[in-house]
Amino acid sequence: KTSILALVLTNNISFSSAFWFLVTQAPTYHNNNAKLRDGNLADFQDYVTNGIGTTWTAARGDYWTAANKAIDDYRDVETKTAWNVRQDTPEFVITVRPTDEDLRDHVSVGLHVRLTKTYPRTVPQISLERKVGLSDAQVAGALAMVKREASALAGSEMVYELAILLGEYVTANNSAAQAARPSFHQQMVEREKAGRRADLEREAAIRRRRQLADAAEQEDLQRLIQEELEKKQQQVLSDRQRQKNLSDIADAVHSVAGRWAEGIQLLKFNSTIYLDPLMVRNGRFTTVALEESAVVDPLCSVYDAYPTDLAGASIHLSDRFTVQCFVVTSLHYLTDQGRRQLERVRSRISDLSQIRHQNLVSIYGCHMEVLEERTQNPGIRLWVLSDTLSTHDGSTLEDVLDSCGAIALPQARNYLRQILLSL
Repeated sequence: KTSILALVLTNNISFSSAFWFLVTQAPTYHNNNAKLRDGNLADFQDYVTNGIGTTWTAARGDYWTAANKAIDDYRDVETKTAWNVRQDTPEFVITVRPTDEDLRDHVSVGLHVRLTKTYPRTVPQISLERKVGLSDAQVAGALAMVKREASALAGSEMVYELAILLGEYVTANNSAAQAARPSFHQQMVEREKAGRRADLEREAAIRRRRQLADAAEQEDLQRLIQEELEKKQQQVLSDRQRQKNLSDIADAVHSVAGRWAEGIQLLKFNSTIYLDPLMVRNGRFTTVALEESAVVDPLCSVYDAYPTDLAGASIHLSDRFTVQCFVVTSLHYLTDQGRRQLERVRSRISDLSQIRHQNLVSIYGCHMEVLEERTQNPGIRLWVLSDTLSTHDGSTLEDVLDSCGAIALPQARNYLRQILLSL
C-alpha cells in the first residue's frame, strides 16, 4: 500500500487529482463566488471539512500559508477578438513573490498564462510581465526555466506547480545569501561546463577503448604473422627431414645391394601403392627392394621391403614394409578356372588395401606372376605387401588360449574391444 501511495503522491498527479476532485466530487465549491474566495482561510477550512470530508489540522494551515506566500495575487485577463467577442480560453496573471519575507515587498513578477483549448495535453502560452527587483537577464532565465518545466509537465495540470517553481527561482536569485552562493545563471553555466566535461571524458573513454581495440587487433595480427612464420619454418624443417629420410632409404637400398653383391632383388607392382588411399598424393610408390626377413612363416617366404621410388612422403628405416610371397604349385591353378579363382583372391586383397585402422595389419597391395609352365616347378607366385611383421611373434588368439587355458574376463573384454574396433 505504501509503494502504491508513493506512486500517486507526485506533484503532477496529486495536483491534477485535486482539481478533478473539486470539479467532480465537490461541484458546489467550483466557480462559486460565495465559496473558496481568494485568500480567505475560513473558506478553505470549510472546503477541507465539508467539501473533502476530512478534519482541519495545523499542518494543513502551514500548507495554506506556504501556498499564499508563493502565489500572492491572481487576476483574470479579459481579451476580445476583433469582433468584440470574448475569448473562450481562460487567461490570467499570477503575481509571484519570493518566499523570503525580507524580499516580498521588493521583488515580484507576473506569470501571464493563457490556456489552450486542449490544455493540459498541450502547453499553455506563458510570458512574464511587471517585473520588480529583477534584471532582464534574470527574467529571461526565469522564463526559459518556466517554459522548459511546462514542456516536461505536458499532459497534467501544471499552473500551480509552475508558480511554485517561479517563486523558488525568484527567491534563489534575490535572497540575502545570494552574495555567498552562485546565482541561478552561474549554476546553469557550471552545469553546462560539467556537462561538457562529461562529454569530453566520454569521448576520451571512447578513444581509449578504440586505442585498446586497435592495439588488440595489432597484437592479433602480429600473432598471426608469427604463427605463419613458425609454420613456414616448420615446413622447411619438415622438407629437410623428408629429404634426409629419402637419403636414408637410398642408403638402405645401397646397403642391401652391397650385401647381395650381385644386384638387388626388386619387386614392381602393376598398380601404384598408396600409403593412404584417401590421400593419394601423400605417399605413393610402385617398386620395393626386398631383403630376407627374420620372420619365419611355414606358408610363405617373408621379406623386408623398402620403397625405391617413394613420392609425396617420408618413411624412416624403422617403418619398412613386409612382403609375403606365396607360391601356388597346384596344376589346377594353371587352368583357366584356377586362374579365375586366384584373380578373385587378388581382387579381394586389392579391396582390403583400402582399409586402414590402428588395430589391423594394413595391406597395401599385391602382385601375381605366373611361373613358366615348361619349367620343372611351374606355378604361380602371389606377392602381398603389408605393414612390417618384424615386431609380431606370429602368435594368434588360439595360441594364447592353448598356452593359458583360459583368459581373465577383463583381458577377454579388452581383446574383444580391440577386435570390434578394427572391424
